[in-house]
Amino acid sequence: MGLEDFDMEIKFSDGLEFVTDSESDDVDPVNSSFSKAQLEALKVIIRDGYRAPVGSADHICLMVAGKPYPVFNLSVSGLGIFLKELDGIKSNVVLKDMVLHINDAEFQIDGKVIHVSQDESHYLCGIHIVQMEDACQKELLAFLQNSRKLLFS
Repeated sequence: MGLEDFDMEIKFSDGLEFVTDSESDDVDPVNSSFSKAQLEALKVIIRDGYRAPVGSADHICLMVAGKPYPVFNLSVSGLGIFLKELDGIKSNVVLKDMVLHINDAEFQIDGKVIHVSQDESHYLCGIHIVQMEDACQKELLAFLQNSRKLLFS
């Protein structure tokens, strides 16, 4: 079961969040050999300054207990998903063994539900990623860097 099996109309908002423009356009997190300290510094710059909107063409979804949920925004330390129904997901719950699909890659992550709210057509759920592998972090950084270039160039 994939995101294409998720039968709901998704309303994408234009909610961009950014504070600073201090990250370098020349940084390529996937093809660079970042040290752990450099990744942490970049993570602070991007998360505190930028959360990218995710559209259906980006092919990003989160599998929670075998169910796919569309991702509507993404940062290096969190993501937002749409829920048709609550499915037992509520604030302050730690979700383990989730699978984040980014294009053709799959990454196992753990996260804590930070908030669940409702808009006119569905529930919105914010998840703080508490555990991910280095390859996942690099993929997230690459997505954010590319998204930033597309949106602000």
